[in-house]
Amino acid sequence: MEAYGGVRISETAIRSLTDALKTGSVPFGLHHDPRHRLNAGVVDAFTRHSEDGELQAVVVLEVDESEWAENGGGNATGLSVSTRRLLFGERKATPTVTIAADAQWFSDQQIEAAFRDLSTALGAAHGCRLYQFALEPPAVVALVVTLQQMCTVPATLLSSYIYDGLKHFVAREPSIFNVTVTYEQTGKTTDVYLETASDEVLKHAISILARVFDHGGEYDYSTDAEDWMPRN
Repeated sequence: MEAYGGVRISETAIRSLTDALKTGSVPFGLHHDPRHRLNAGVVDAFTRHSEDGELQAVVVLEVDESEWAENGGGNATGLSVSTRRLLFGERKATPTVTIAADAQWFSDQQIEAAFRDLSTALGAAHGCRLYQFALEPPAVVALVVTLQQMCTVPATLLSSYIYDGLKHFVAREPSIFNVTVTYEQTGKTTDVYLETASDEVLKHAISILARVFDHGGEYDYSTDAEDWMPRN
């Protein structure tokens, strides 16, 4: 993957990705934008060797014709898949919180700082490098919080913990980064998305997350309205 200085994905990781593709547990996005997802069924997934001997993961998808046309038809360059490499945390542990940041834009030190703050506040955590299969991967930070066993954490306090983790990625290159937060409770999931270059905007947006946590669904932050807006 040239975007990450020529990093090689291990054969074990490629086979694991193939297995995940088979089960349908890997979401298919478009242009590495979590707001745009491709509703596709997996017909088959397998590995094969290329002519130069490299192991490849191959997936065959079934997509509704109208949706395929709406998203560019045969232009497969828009289809995006990403993978993570665990840096911090116990691999066998089930994390309460996972923080992943794109390895081209963000340093291991930033990921570690976020991991330490989040693990101190919320317990078992994973800190990961994010690898996006793209020529120019966007500056993405993804945070997943699963509180099925910790529902007593007040939403306002949880928002404070989330900000403490995300603040480590602000005020450095790039000027704008993309933040996704997924909050999972038993039977309910909230997905939010924010683009910002400002710590002040990030702090305000996260401080009012409690307004949407109780409702579930998908939201994007509007800098004009200074509020979370339901995603269309």
